[in-house]
Amino acid sequence: VELAETPNDNDFFYVVDVSDPTDDITGSSKKIKYSNFKNGGGGGGGTGTLEQSLMFAASDETSDLVVDTDLLTFAMPFDITLTDVRAFVVTSPTGANLEVDVLKNGVSILSTNITIDAGENNSESATTPPVISDTSLSKDDVISVDILQIGSTVAGAGLKITLIYEVTINIS
Repeated sequence: VELAETPNDNDFFYVVDVSDPTDDITGSSKKIKYSNFKNGGGGGGGTGTLEQSLMFAASDETSDLVVDTDLLTFAMPFDITLTDVRAFVVTSPTGANLEVDVLKNGVSILSTNITIDAGENNSESATTPPVISDTSLSKDDVISVDILQIGSTVAGAGLKITLIYEVTINIS
């Protein structure tokens, strides 16, 4: 991004998703304070990052989850470098943890799978957090989701997966 004039520290600018022709400042754009990118005194530009996420439903909202492979499959719309993966369910599993794997082109991207502990509805509070072993997802990589384990009393329902990544923005 090249700016016509040096903004003040309290000025804001908008980042628009150029891969989405419908995105504008009222859509999924991000409002960013210039001072977050200022590189030292004098106001030159800088580099900053925006955390972004790609969330998708891996099941409907009410049906019991089942152990299954390739539950959801899609092609990545753009290149990203993952920083985190998360899962959420509408109905918590009980009796046993829910365990989910995310695969790229048929190979797991996790060395420790995503877990939602019994009685919980998200992986952020899991006793064992997921570990990403392959952070690079490229445009047209085939992403799929496997459910490896469900709750033994209540399976769980309404599974969503979130891929979290950062975008670097350069301002001059």
